[in-house]
Amino acid sequence: MMIGKHMWRKDRTKVDKTDEVRKSVRADMRSLANLYLDFKRNLPESKDSQDMFLRENFKNLSESIISITTKDNGSSDIKYGLKNSLYYLLMRAANIQEGEALTMRGTNAEYKVTEMKHFKTILKHHENILFSDSKYMINQSRQERLRLPARSPDNESIQELRLYIMQTMQTLSSLPVDNIGKTEYVKLRNLVCSRLTLFNARRGGEPARMKMDQWRNRSQWINNESIERLNEKEKKKFDEFQIVYTPGKGNHLVSTLVPSDCIAAIDILINPTVRKTATVLPANNFLFPNTELSPLHCSGWDAIHSALKSANINCPQLNATNQRGRISTLYAELDVDPEDRELFYRHMGHTEKINKNTYQRPPAVLAVTKVGAQLAQMDRMNISKEPEGSPRLSRMSRKSRTKSMSPGSDLDDESSSDEWKASSNNESESESETEEELNEVPCKKIKVQENTGRTKWSTEETMTIKEEFKEWINLPSPSKRLPSKNQVMIFMGKNDAFASKNYLKVRTKIMNEQKMQQMKIKRRLQLQ
Repeated sequence: MMIGKHMWRKDRTKVDKTDEVRKSVRADMRSLANLYLDFKRNLPESKDSQDMFLRENFKNLSESIISITTKDNGSSDIKYGLKNSLYYLLMRAANIQEGEALTMRGTNAEYKVTEMKHFKTILKHHENILFSDSKYMINQSRQERLRLPARSPDNESIQELRLYIMQTMQTLSSLPVDNIGKTEYVKLRNLVCSRLTLFNARRGGEPARMKMDQWRNRSQWINNESIERLNEKEKKKFDEFQIVYTPGKGNHLVSTLVPSDCIAAIDILINPTVRKTATVLPANNFLFPNTELSPLHCSGWDAIHSALKSANINCPQLNATNQRGRISTLYAELDVDPEDRELFYRHMGHTEKINKNTYQRPPAVLAVTKVGAQLAQMDRMNISKEPEGSPRLSRMSRKSRTKSMSPGSDLDDESSSDEWKASSNNESESESETEEELNEVPCKKIKVQENTGRTKWSTEETMTIKEEFKEWINLPSPSKRLPSKNQVMIFMGKNDAFASKNYLKVRTKIMNEQKMQQMKIKRRLQLQ
């Protein structure tokens, strides 16, 4: 009782998560109770659950942990989620007992403090022995099963649900207020909550916990002076979306973008008359409240499940978690600026590392098409295993290829431009710079000449350069890395429009595009 009471008192401070805290504490206490029941079967003379935390009984406790976390199907399969949670639950329970004992005086209190310290030491010592299998299985499941592309909802189901939600919201929103009863209110609430959760790729409980005050005061996050500095196209976005900031996981402030198709429905949900008719508790400040005078909000998972059921869509994979994985994967495939990508991570409420290692599906297609092609090329370059008579790269060309492998190579900086401005005679002397050198692509000989005149670039040529060298052009400021000479020459050789161009002019064009891109990013950040 003392352990459960302390857990409840500590977690009840999360006023927006009352329902989640209550369910969590109940689940923890059930796990401790089941563990003690099995422990008592192993040690019949035990009088209460405190005996589980005595050093001399740790062997019996270990046997009980193994017993209740082994599946009842005759196999050695374990309930790795339960087993892993028991470690942290026991550690937390020991900390609570130690803290309670420290508030008391007497020999018994000092003895209990010492026992709890020893128990935590023993539990920590046996962590890798007793709980290592569950930790391994959880990591394996997280990296393999939970990130499988097959777990992502299919686009057809998502679009079908989106269309149903928007049409039904519009129908319900057009009803007179007097015709909206409890059934219509609950349905409209679930649809709007589902729309915001899936559109923003939010965790299931985040939009569901939104409050009416946060919605009404949403304009406080917008700086009107910043809007005035935007162009007309960007200003129109404020007609399409409203933005609300709410607390997210890990003490993060996360944004929820509300599409314009939800505004009329939300106005109905916060209408006092409609809420009273739907039996919403007057003191309930949640935007998506439960009915029957409940002080709690609806469940995000239940809202999506209800919407799928109403739309007759059979897609078990369509939930908030899988949608986050889908959106994270789709966004990772987009060619966007680093600053824009950082804004996306802030919206999602996590870091780039979490986005890559937890939510994104592995880029299997790119691994085959891109990495596979590069590895195959490297495999063909393995000189030591080439048969006799096969073409070999000269030492000079191998060194040149090695230097040009990455954007940050020695040839990227302007310090090497003097070497590149050498006469074209030196170029022609390197007879090994042929098809084999330039990635097996037939390239015309491009001479590097001095040319002080200005070059007029067509829109087509500019777009081609920006697409080919976007890896360098989109580098964040103050980076000034540029592609190597070899990479530029390959590009010029493959494109007839650039074959007659001067190499240094092309390189300067890339550098200028990089500067322009960095200036655009800088201006955009200043407007925020």
